[in-house]
Amino acid sequence: MGKVNSVALTKPTSDPTPAEGNTFDVAGQVSVGGGPTDYDMHWQWDQGSASWTDISSSGALSTADTNPQNNLSDASAYTIAVAANSAGTYSVRIRTVDHRDGDAEDLSSSQTVTVSAVGGGRRIFVIS
Repeated sequence: MGKVNSVALTKPTSDPTPAEGNTFDVAGQVSVGGGPTDYDMHWQWDQGSASWTDISSSGALSTADTNPQNNLSDASAYTIAVAANSAGTYSVRIRTVDHRDGDAEDLSSSQTVTVSAVGGGRRIFVIS
């Protein structure tokens, strides 16, 4: 019976600084010891209040990918695409829940993501 030894955030490795409306990848990989295991991988975000929540299909950061990814069993690398929907400073991380190890949790390090506002304002068109 295997278990998750740790989970690493492999992407982004520095602030990707996306503009509103753009996307960036979040990738991670677990270290598994003792053979296959059974774990869930949660892709999470926080806005500085230590209230980590799973990235859902709507919100300041969102994903159209499956989150959490359930019943994974190997040490493969996994990636999701995250949409930057609102300007602000956020943190992203990965949380695993290992079902063969009493639902033990492992957390990756976190990475800051600064989403910049898209320039708005009035535009003047000159027709000649």
